[in-house]
Amino acid sequence: MDPISVRELIGDVELFRPVLDEFFQDWQGTYDILPFGSDEYVFYPKEGFCPFCKALRGHSEGNDLCLVCDQCYALEAASKGHPIHYRCHAGLLDIAAPIIVNGECLATVFCGQRRSWREEDLDYAKQTVPELEAKLGVDLMELWRETTPVSEDEVTDIKRRLTNLTKYLSEQWKEKLELHSARRHLEFQVRESEAVRTAFVSLNEVPPTEEIFWDRLETILGKICRQFEAAYGAILEIEGSEDAEPRLRAQANLPRNFIGCTYAGNKELFLKLLEKREPKVISFDLSPSGTLCYAIADLITDGDWPDKVALWPLYLGEKHYGILCLFTYKEREQSHSLPIREELHILEPLVGQISSAYESCQLLQRQRQLVDLQSRWLQDVVHEVEQPISGILGYAELWHDGLTSLLENWPTSKETWSYSDAEGLANELESIEWMAINASQVARNFAWIASEKKRPEEVVLAIDHDLAGTLIACARDKQGQARERGVIGPDVRVSTVDPFNGRVRLDKNLFKQAMRNLLDNAVKYADPRTEISIDAVQGGSNLIIRVKDIGIPILPGEEEGIFERHTRAPLAVQRGVSGAGIGLAMAREILELHNGTIRTSPSKRLAGQRKDQYETIFEVVLPLIDIKEESNV
Repeated sequence: MDPISVRELIGDVELFRPVLDEFFQDWQGTYDILPFGSDEYVFYPKEGFCPFCKALRGHSEGNDLCLVCDQCYALEAASKGHPIHYRCHAGLLDIAAPIIVNGECLATVFCGQRRSWREEDLDYAKQTVPELEAKLGVDLMELWRETTPVSEDEVTDIKRRLTNLTKYLSEQWKEKLELHSARRHLEFQVRESEAVRTAFVSLNEVPPTEEIFWDRLETILGKICRQFEAAYGAILEIEGSEDAEPRLRAQANLPRNFIGCTYAGNKELFLKLLEKREPKVISFDLSPSGTLCYAIADLITDGDWPDKVALWPLYLGEKHYGILCLFTYKEREQSHSLPIREELHILEPLVGQISSAYESCQLLQRQRQLVDLQSRWLQDVVHEVEQPISGILGYAELWHDGLTSLLENWPTSKETWSYSDAEGLANELESIEWMAINASQVARNFAWIASEKKRPEEVVLAIDHDLAGTLIACARDKQGQARERGVIGPDVRVSTVDPFNGRVRLDKNLFKQAMRNLLDNAVKYADPRTEISIDAVQGGSNLIIRVKDIGIPILPGEEEGIFERHTRAPLAVQRGVSGAGIGLAMAREILELHNGTIRTSPSKRLAGQRKDQYETIFEVVLPLIDIKEESNV
């Protein structure tokens, strides 16, 4: 069996590179992966080298010294089984983290090129670097002094993160190796039977749909039945949940209406079979009811039922998928030199190939679903970005046309211009302003989603002595957009907010972004000629800021899902309201950094309205500063 390389385990190197770029973005040095025992790096990012290392590695002998040093410490890291930091041959601090699978080191993740905080390392470099200069004829000492220093805390942190990274890669590579090994082993066994190999050509092709995969599998199942002289064949799928019941997905010589039927009576037997992972032959039995045998017996009016049922568990690695069943008659054993019990293991390679093909099909379907989801989300993102920009361009064109007309006909035109003409230009300018605010907000939202999640300790909270002013500023940013849609507000009930001035701690910029997202949501989903209001009440030790609108309702069961990234309320999607499913998720993440949250309930139908109207209330919950604490502050 051909071994699988580290590059094959990684997959597309250029797709994997951004993952590592993000992981090491705070590390002011380069990184790479060196397959164990190899002299060729996976990435070799020359553009990421510091000037010192670039000059050193630019010399062939210097590059050889660096490679030997890496290989030496890769061996030491592998023997210890965890990331190590060390002084390289040129006096800089490097870190080596082994990727170990099944007790074998497959590769080492390196990062470094930082100047150590330890005095002994500095002394070593002052002695070694001049020797390298003399040996290689390259000026290095000044470049070494310019190398970015590193602290002990930084090294501890990156080693901890590297431990998590290499653990994750080890698990992923282990699964790939197991799958590779299983597939290779099965391919070897399948090649033993040309007939079986031919039958599986179509199954191993990438199916356009899952339905086509099962159609192909039914064709192969029919060939298996003919080869083993089985009267009927079936494949029953058992999903990962213990509550799942066996469901028939493919059949041979059975009615089409069997497809999709579940057989709870077979569940206990099949689960035991999957646990033992060994084929088994049982008698055709009509008890208990709710079994596949019982359903087949209903088809046969003369009582000439099959005699035996041969069962093969379908599994790959730790995953199980279902059961392959063949129903045979006594006459079958009379026409063969081997009874069905003794032929069980002949089908094992074939059963393994079915499992492998099934796993590949499931993986492909999941990938397609992910691609479809990403594609739809990207379309929403493009729409969200284009919408305010298109509006800005449209109003700017109106401004340009109006002013051009004024200038071309000057001075006559100044006599014909009225107050309403100037007011119209002012309104258009205001529209440009709020659309620019929207575009900026969209950009900040996407920047938030693209970056690593902030930790609470990264947020600086300060007492807001003018909470009402903060909310008014957020509301004012959305009033132009609301006016464009014929919505009244957003209006802040200042008298309800003023009592809480100086009672909450906020990161004002982040809090405003969260409130703008919430108000943007209210404006987009509110009905025309309805009002959006903002007020505040105290709930125990918390401040509750309420945003109310009347419009597209939140249905029961949707009140939590709408706060998840890339999730939108179905009614909003159906009615064509634009959005990318980011705003509310980001608002909750920001408020949680304030030790608060955001919540809502299913919308309430308003009584006495001429048409169905629903009121939706979002509640922003923030901890209040204790009165005593406030006086101390």
